[in-house]
Amino acid sequence: MNYKYYRDLKHNYLVVKLEKQSEGEAYQLKILSGGRLAGLLPCDVRNVNGEQFLYYEIGSMQSLRDRYTSRGMNRAQQLQLFSDMKDMLEGLSEYLLGEDGVVFDADSIFVDLTTGRYSFMFCPFAAAEGGFEKLTEQLLDMTNSEDEEAATAIYELCEYATGKGAMTIEGIEKLLKAAPACEKETPLPAVIPPGESISFEPEDSDDEDEDEEDDEEAAVFAGIRSHKSFGLKRAEQKLGARAQLLLAGLFALLVAGMVYVRKAYILTSQENYMSMAVMAVSLVCGALCFVSGFKGYRGKNMPDEEKVISHEDISESEEEEEEEPGFSYNYDYEEPVNESFYKTPLKITAGSSGDGCVNNATMVLNMDEEISGPLNLYSRNLDKTVRICLDKLPLTIGKMEGCVDKVLKDMSVSRIHCRIFRDEDSGRLALVDLNSTNGTFKNGLKLTPQEKNYIDEGDEVRIGRICFDCR
Repeated sequence: MNYKYYRDLKHNYLVVKLEKQSEGEAYQLKILSGGRLAGLLPCDVRNVNGEQFLYYEIGSMQSLRDRYTSRGMNRAQQLQLFSDMKDMLEGLSEYLLGEDGVVFDADSIFVDLTTGRYSFMFCPFAAAEGGFEKLTEQLLDMTNSEDEEAATAIYELCEYATGKGAMTIEGIEKLLKAAPACEKETPLPAVIPPGESISFEPEDSDDEDEDEEDDEEAAVFAGIRSHKSFGLKRAEQKLGARAQLLLAGLFALLVAGMVYVRKAYILTSQENYMSMAVMAVSLVCGALCFVSGFKGYRGKNMPDEEKVISHEDISESEEEEEEEPGFSYNYDYEEPVNESFYKTPLKITAGSSGDGCVNNATMVLNMDEEISGPLNLYSRNLDKTVRICLDKLPLTIGKMEGCVDKVLKDMSVSRIHCRIFRDEDSGRLALVDLNSTNGTFKNGLKLTPQEKNYIDEGDEVRIGRICFDCR
């Protein structure tokens, strides 16, 4: 079936050209455009230049192929798909419509990433486009091989679909019935029969081993806390020293204020004695606070002997911790990556003789000898540079974790935005927009959804509002 993607303002459509319709197809189109069938894509019939087209509104949904190419389908998602498919087929039977018009194709079944529900495409003249057997073969490639239950179920469904007289609804019911039921715990008997006794066997020693490991972890973390307390004491001592210096400053301001009052006003004898007493007390307290605060603030710079002793103690405790089996702690922090990390290192070679250096001659580089590594995408309009390595393809980019290979946490990026892969025919890198909301751009030109576009070194790729340089 030939169809194209079309975007009108905030609506995304899957457009199919409507062929010459028969009487039966007219009834199906009337039911379809009325929106009475749950589980089907909303459809609208439009006349454009004398031709009729079916506009299926897909919104922000993604097809099965785009959704599960990067991360395979697990058992729960598999059951949800066939459960929605069963409800859809039962709804068709209520309006005397069969499964002949349902397009069983991974590109025509869409999933809502918010709710996880599936919607199916119904086209009256799509009977010759392949049936349920084709869909099972596609799902076999998109199923997560690590999920044994999902892989076993889809294998059995493929065998059933290839058999003669196989019916879609029966195959779906067979798969849903094969879902494992929740195991219930068997309750203990309320009454013990006479003459019988219940013997309790000792459990394995796994709990004892876990207790021993917990004790070892507690001992190790106690050592770490002792190291951390060293820094905490220093911080508290520094804070107390600053407070004492602040008090010394306040006392000095009080003395200065009393001196100003004595010079500006005429005091009585009683007020004169009181001011002198306040000044004396303030001077003594200020001096004590200043001396104590100065010593405490200077104490953060420990003498060399104390530093050597403290570091030796810490190193000895770290060696003891490393000797314990099963525990290794690294207190080194990771250095920030310099911008030069993302640049290709230059290989400086000297000539065979030193005459070129003496004569200031320039050596001609052989560009063929340079090793060309895989291309990368580097962002250039973010506060922190984001690098997308293109060595492992295909690569799906979006902001929804668990559905894409590279997560971009930005509001302008769709949940499943675009995909980069290597074209089998030409061997070049190809970029495909996956029906994103804000679009994908190459060198300033917006890409058509689901259309393959080649990218080379030096191209600019914009995903939402994030600009990347391909180099």
